[in-house]
Amino acid sequence: MVDSEGWLTFAQQKTGVTVSIPFTCALPDWAWPLRAEHEHLLAALAHVSGNMTFIVTEHGSPRSDRGIGMWFAEKAREAGVPEGFTAHGLRKRRGIELAEIEATTHQIMSWLGHITLDEAELYTKAANRRRVLAGTERNRNRGNQNEPVAKSDYK
Repeated sequence: MVDSEGWLTFAQQKTGVTVSIPFTCALPDWAWPLRAEHEHLLAALAHVSGNMTFIVTEHGSPRSDRGIGMWFAEKAREAGVPEGFTAHGLRKRRGIELAEIEATTHQIMSWLGHITLDEAELYTKAANRRRVLAGTERNRNRGNQNEPVAKSDYK
């Protein structure tokens, strides 16, 4: 449900944890790198009228949890998405994106509805490893990743 302040609030199926994420309200400052996606969402929502249930059956009823997964897999195949990409994979991808924009572990937990720090730290550890390597390359290339590195740069 989207509350009067524009937050999408729902109970996580697996854990029962209540999750609230920015939907039609402004993004928190730390999530600003996600603004293009958020603007895309808002533009799409501008064309929605009536019921806000997006994934419905042919008869207009909300899909079951299992039905959503099967529907997603079918639509992904139709769109040419490689095998193995799942609805849960999208959630994992969001966790990685949050970590890459340097969201804190607690912010990731809140966004994804995790209960323990261990769950959210999986994303931050992966992003930190990537950031360490990317930072090394950026320093070596002096901030321009399009120019080749000269041997003299390795002094």
